[in-house]
Amino acid sequence: MSREVGDLEAKRQEADALKQQLDELRRQADNAQEILRQAAEQEIRLSVLATEKIMLEQHVQELKALSDKERPAAEEVRKLESALDDMRREQADLRATLDALRSELHAREQNIAQLKKQEVDGQEALVMLQHQVQGARQETEQARDTLTQAKEALAKTQSAIRARQADVVALEARKAALDRKVEELEGSANGNPAAQDLWAPYRDLLRAPEGFKNSFPGGEDKMPDEKTALRHFREVLTDKGLLFPQRVIDAFHTSLKCHDINPLTVLAGVSGTGKTLLPIAYARVMGMHSLVISVQPRWDSPQDMFGFYNYMEKQYKATDLSRALLCMDPYNYPRRKYPMLGDPWAQNRMLLVLLDEMNLARTEYYFSEFLSKLELRRLVKDADKPVDRKDAEIELDVGPGKGVRFPLWVGPNVLFVGTMNEDETTQTLSDKVLDRSNVLRFGKPSDTKAHQDGCDTLNIPLSEKFLSWERWKSWIRHFETGAPWSAAVQKTITLLNAAMDDVGRPFGYRMRDAFLEYVANYPLVNEADRFNLAVADQIEQKVLPKLRGIDCTTKRAASCLQDLERIIAPLGDSELAKAFKSARDESMSIGMFQWRGVVRAPQTVAKI
Repeated sequence: MSREVGDLEAKRQEADALKQQLDELRRQADNAQEILRQAAEQEIRLSVLATEKIMLEQHVQELKALSDKERPAAEEVRKLESALDDMRREQADLRATLDALRSELHAREQNIAQLKKQEVDGQEALVMLQHQVQGARQETEQARDTLTQAKEALAKTQSAIRARQADVVALEARKAALDRKVEELEGSANGNPAAQDLWAPYRDLLRAPEGFKNSFPGGEDKMPDEKTALRHFREVLTDKGLLFPQRVIDAFHTSLKCHDINPLTVLAGVSGTGKTLLPIAYARVMGMHSLVISVQPRWDSPQDMFGFYNYMEKQYKATDLSRALLCMDPYNYPRRKYPMLGDPWAQNRMLLVLLDEMNLARTEYYFSEFLSKLELRRLVKDADKPVDRKDAEIELDVGPGKGVRFPLWVGPNVLFVGTMNEDETTQTLSDKVLDRSNVLRFGKPSDTKAHQDGCDTLNIPLSEKFLSWERWKSWIRHFETGAPWSAAVQKTITLLNAAMDDVGRPFGYRMRDAFLEYVANYPLVNEADRFNLAVADQIEQKVLPKLRGIDCTTKRAASCLQDLERIIAPLGDSELAKAFKSARDESMSIGMFQWRGVVRAPQTVAKI
């Protein structure tokens, strides 16, 4: 029984388990139905979404098509908006212009009203002025009569003054002679034979050179200006068959005008090309006193130029240069004390000193100290004051004469020119002399018949009138930064110095200033591009000579020569460009730079 109960209980439990499984299956069936229902709904939804997707894709295609059509329209709208902005700005500008025009119109209306009033006032003033002019004419007639009378009185007074001046000169000469006589008598009375004639050892010095006896009887030439004087000089040369190139004449004339910063003008080159003839002819035609000094190979000190005291003879052996400079010195040798020096015309005359063949001796030995003194003249503030001019004066060695001094002030009215032949018998110029000089080189003549046979300086007519220092000084111009060519020339100088620095031959402020002064003084420098000719001259005269002896085989030398060629090319001086190219090619073959100058064709017609 108990076993059956146990089986029954087991079956009951099994039935419960089956019931639970059945319930679970029912729930799963319900879930499956729910899932099937949801799946059916999802299928319906997916179908709807697929339809919507198709419709959306169609909308996208339509929007894309509309966007393609809208892009040009948007660009057009942007352009229209930009144009509208431009029109608004233009309208604002037009309004501002209109306002300005209205203001200007108003101002002009006021000016017109004022001018009308001034016209009325002017007519009244004109009537009054006519009355005044009539009265002035009457006064002018009276003044002319008075002036005529005054001129006649002045002429009589001047005649009387000249007569008195002659008397004064004679009296001063007599006084000087009496003063010397008194000194002699005082020395004799005191038993001092050396004081009997204080000036006796210097009689050779205290006399005018032979060339100074002609004092230009026609007086001062007050009429010609610089342009006229240069034209006349060329015409005289042409008439005498001396066909110097115009560029050479202009360069020589300009170099002399720059004597304050370049105290020496050097004419160098082939012998027999007119280097000596040109300065002498210039002095004769222009109305300058001239002095030719032949340099000797033995010269080795300034005494060879100025003379010396001979201790054996107890006499000063003077030279024509020292005598001439005494005559030209307006400060240290007044004629009242030194009447033996002649007329006191030195202050207002010009003297040209020519050192012929100056490089037969070493220029530095006999001329260097004197050249430094000439350069110091620029620093003298007031030449009337002895203390100011002291450092720029030359002191002659006059021996043991007690209380006797012979200082020399070489004024700016004394010009120095030197000639030099370039051959195996001569010396080259040092950089010191080159920096203080303008060197004009005379190449071999292209036409050996350019000068007429037998023509010399004696055939050149001597001017009847003299060129005054005041007239010469009025021709001299100084560099100004406002000149139309100033910037171009200073740029060229900078390029030149950079090129020269490549080979260790740069130049300083003195040469720069001399360069600018030369350009400023070139004839008609402001016309056309004539300043380029002056620049070309300075390259020829001052820059290229500094290249002598450089090693042309180095890269720096080649670079320097190329830079110089580029600087020369735009100056328009074909003769200089040709000469430079020839010198460069020749120098490359021999290894060292040699500059032989420019051969310029002579011109028979003066262009200025």
